[in-house]
Amino acid sequence: MLIFEFDTDDRMAQLEKSKSYVELINDGFSDKRSDFRSFASDIEIDFDALETCCKCFEHNLLIDAYTYSEQLIKNMYYELLEKGRSRNKYVETFIGRKIPQGSFSPDVKYNSIEKGIKSDLMPSFRFTISEGRDQIKTYDELIQSRHTYAHRGEFMFSNEYIDVIEAEKYITKEIEMIVSKPVEFRVEYQTRTSELVENVNEVANKINNYKKNKHPESKKKIQESIKDLKREIRGYIKDYDFHLKDISLLKGTYNMLSDFSRQDLRKWSETCDLVLQLQSTMEDERIRKKSRWPVYKNVI
Repeated sequence: MLIFEFDTDDRMAQLEKSKSYVELINDGFSDKRSDFRSFASDIEIDFDALETCCKCFEHNLLIDAYTYSEQLIKNMYYELLEKGRSRNKYVETFIGRKIPQGSFSPDVKYNSIEKGIKSDLMPSFRFTISEGRDQIKTYDELIQSRHTYAHRGEFMFSNEYIDVIEAEKYITKEIEMIVSKPVEFRVEYQTRTSELVENVNEVANKINNYKKNKHPESKKKIQESIKDLKREIRGYIKDYDFHLKDISLLKGTYNMLSDFSRQDLRKWSETCDLVLQLQSTMEDERIRKKSRWPVYKNVI
């Protein structure tokens, strides 16, 4: 998707290609170190120099991954503010002075992106995945490592680039929704997502309580709740399938929701197990309930 001057598909493809090259080189140095020594000898290059050059390629990947996020967020602002397209000269002047294209450098840590969108563009905005997700933590580690590398020249990243790229893909999909859909659509998506998590938890808790005390009336109430949940899930999948299906960080939840939307509710035990599995998957994937939305001070 083109966001102002930033092509997310093209840039992500480049980033993934660079990651594969780094992994190929690192695996080669790890598993076939003697072959690399022979290669260096054959072309009359000092082995340490060759290894240093290869490490520099990895350092470039660190910078590229950081730059991807920075350019994504930067271009999101310009796209939403219609930089260069607005007929309002005051808006263009504001953009040029407050977020000039040549020097605007947004903070791209996960919570900082969320806080920035909330304070500058969309007061109700929330990411649907918690910052506690492992891939998000690794992403933030890379952002911090980029700052450390820039200011002190120290490379301190753990090389978990696959986690970083998966986190960046998720952030990208969220930004693409903001850019391509009305504010009301985004807010409704967040609300329905958090409500779905809470409703799944509520039904799962009823099932667990029923297993401890199998009262016939309780079962009837649970069956009605499950019917309501299935209707909710089918509507949710229908409206947001385009968004969810390509997010690897939500793959487990998406698959479970799809299975439940087709579930034969007459199969009582199987249905109950599916609800419990869905609850566990949503928890594992750190999908936020409304009660877990972060609260930022000094943000309207």
